[in-house]
Amino acid sequence: MQYTAQTVIGIEDIAIKEIEELTRAKAKTLLPGRLLFECNEKKANELIYITKSLTRVCLFLSRFKFKTLEDIETEVKKIKFNIKETFAVRCSRQGEHPFVSKDAEAAIGGIIDAKVNLDNPDTIVFADIINNECIISILLTRKELQKREYRVKPNPQSINPCVAYAMVRLINWKKTESLLDPFCRDGVIAIEAALYACNIPRGNFSDDKIEAIDKKIKRDELNIFAYDASMPNIRSTEINSKLASVNKQITFSRTELDWLDTKFSKESVDKIITLLPSSHDEKELAKSYKEFMYQAEYILKKKGRIALAVLKPDILKKHLGNFKITEERQIKVGEFKYWLLVLGKTQKTNSSK
Repeated sequence: MQYTAQTVIGIEDIAIKEIEELTRAKAKTLLPGRLLFECNEKKANELIYITKSLTRVCLFLSRFKFKTLEDIETEVKKIKFNIKETFAVRCSRQGEHPFVSKDAEAAIGGIIDAKVNLDNPDTIVFADIINNECIISILLTRKELQKREYRVKPNPQSINPCVAYAMVRLINWKKTESLLDPFCRDGVIAIEAALYACNIPRGNFSDDKIEAIDKKIKRDELNIFAYDASMPNIRSTEINSKLASVNKQITFSRTELDWLDTKFSKESVDKIITLLPSSHDEKELAKSYKEFMYQAEYILKKKGRIALAVLKPDILKKHLGNFKITEERQIKVGEFKYWLLVLGKTQKTNSSK
């Protein structure tokens, strides 16, 4: 059976890697943030239960290009839906079109020979429209998989959990290595790293358990450090991590950025992953970035790596010091855009303020 999966635009390669690890199926990119793979139903259900990089998984039915709503209707008429119970149509639409999502839902729904139930359907037909392309599928997850049950204390300036997981994979962090997030906010990066290291599946916090997968959970001792200058942020991180059952794997500390070199020995940290602060005050931002790079240069090991999410990369690039950017990519969550940068040290230096 063929399935489509959605992920955050910009981390498709990480999502493909996860799909292939969990299903042993080759996956490919159909459209930005949209993937296609083929496996049996059991593997697909396990993927949904475990995945940390995907936002939706659907049973693939058709993909086509169109110009008008009438073109969509023509293509949908070719599809064999085989829906025996009630259904509803949901449409996600990106781009400029001479119709709205409700029009597409009504048009597609009028073609399908089954009973409509808009409030509580047994089956959801999903029309994913991006510019002049449309993917029709059966939605297998009622809520987006990027939602995390543990996140009861969210921070509005935090990062998407799928992106947090992708950053962990992007710099190949291993559970034997130390990991620091110096701006942890609500702890998403540290928590996602701990969940990954302990083999705790996303679905472990739901009512529908897959015991064969849960048996692989192993809560090893980890060197993950979630630091922040704000005590309310540390408290939120502690609460979220406890609900995620990884609070014992994370060390929490209210620590100002310029005190990191007193918390860690010189060249003692393997990896740093964080979402850098943002501000309209570019002078203040430059000062913060400069201090961050100084601290990172002191505490990071010679072959250590940094993964950064940043809204204003041009300011950061002026203060890299003895670091170089080894990878750069743009991330898009809805209409919100930012950048992921991977950094490494260029040479051994004697750091001083």
